[in-house]
Amino acid sequence: MATKTKAVTTTATPWGAAHRVEKLTLPQRAGEKRFASVVELLVTEQGERLVRFAYSTGGAVRRGPVTLRVRDLERLRAALAEHPGLAEALRPRGRSLDGGQSPIPCGVDERREDQCTVRRAEKRVDGVLGMGH
Repeated sequence: MATKTKAVTTTATPWGAAHRVEKLTLPQRAGEKRFASVVELLVTEQGERLVRFAYSTGGAVRRGPVTLRVRDLERLRAALAEHPGLAEALRPRGRSLDGGQSPIPCGVDERREDQCTVRRAEKRVDGVLGMGH
């Protein structure tokens, strides 16, 4: 079961100090190994929101690669219902939490690039850099 933590903690980030607003801990197991993935919503002093992924072993939080199985991702999605700030930050743009459409636009621009325009731009860049393809 995922746990919910509300305590505000200050954390150092590459963007400066940030306060932890939400923390979601997802316990996991691989054979006899027990560990947890941690997802935190941080807010910098300038108001920018950051999402940090980490893992913990024996209570010590570690950064580095965080690997989640698909079934763990499903548990993470379910646990986000208790963490509205994290849920909103991790939600794909243009999608509501229930998978419906949101008023926020999203999508990929699938128009083809004009290949002649791209080639001309490449030639200009190559000329400036003194390079050729």
